[in-house]
Amino acid sequence: MTLKSAAARWICILIHGAITVLITPFSMIANDLTAEPNSLSDLTRMRENALNYWRAAGASRSSLRMQASLATLDQETSQAMLLIAANGSWLDVTYNAAVPDNFVPHYDRMQVMARAWATEGTHWYQDAQLLSALLSAIDFIQGHVHASTDLSRGNWWWWQIGIPERYAPTLLLLRDELGPARLNTTAATLNYLVGTNGPRYGAEGTGNQIWWAMGRIHYGLLAEDASSVTTGAQRIAQQIRIVSSGEEGLMPDMSFQAHEEQLQTGHYGASFIFRTSEFTQLAEGTTYQLAAERFALLGRFLLEGASWIVFHQFF
Repeated sequence: MTLKSAAARWICILIHGAITVLITPFSMIANDLTAEPNSLSDLTRMRENALNYWRAAGASRSSLRMQASLATLDQETSQAMLLIAANGSWLDVTYNAAVPDNFVPHYDRMQVMARAWATEGTHWYQDAQLLSALLSAIDFIQGHVHASTDLSRGNWWWWQIGIPERYAPTLLLLRDELGPARLNTTAATLNYLVGTNGPRYGAEGTGNQIWWAMGRIHYGLLAEDASSVTTGAQRIAQQIRIVSSGEEGLMPDMSFQAHEEQLQTGHYGASFIFRTSEFTQLAEGTTYQLAAERFALLGRFLLEGASWIVFHQFF
């Protein structure tokens, strides 16, 4: 609901930027962001932008597309509520911490429920029973999965990227309802998962870097840690560049390569454009906004790269 509509808006803005901004040679890009971030007020604005993004603030509830999205959100939340146990677990989910893939549905359902609780126009909007179930689900996953700090179990990607990107929206949407103890515990979990220096195990490609950076930003917004938000924002900006042959990222011909020299414009390239456009919305009105040259390069990628593999509604 919110992701697609917000991303579509920013994709249009990026295209406009590519056409209207005077583009300098991109090997000469010197700045990452529009200014040096230095104010906690930026965190407040950025967190509000994130919440508005996830709960579709400002979107007309009378449009047919919005009504369909709200109905889907209600239906998925009702289904999740039918299966959740009193202790916050789900009866059809296997909680084997050695295989994180098994319990990823726990985070997906929490996020759906949190969005339904926070989004005006749903049946579940600010519902007390739903909030109680969500807090129980958070407590369960914290006690049964995140009590351990061993990222070597199963696929590293889930621990450092997949789980944080699913968990963080729930925590941010419910931030004011968590209470001090739960807020501190969950923030510490996110901080541990996303680390402080970047993806572990040598995952240095552009796609993983941007996923990691969004996790760092989400942690910073949750914990009010300006340095983490700055680190994530600068890391994202630094990935918006043309890379050399053999590197992962945006190529001179506006294709996108990943996993050595595989053409991945419709996979990692799609994630690249959606995550960076999401970041532009979060950073709107703050000193974390991208420098004009990097913003315009995203528009070039849409016009000269991604647009060539769009067929009707398929990407």
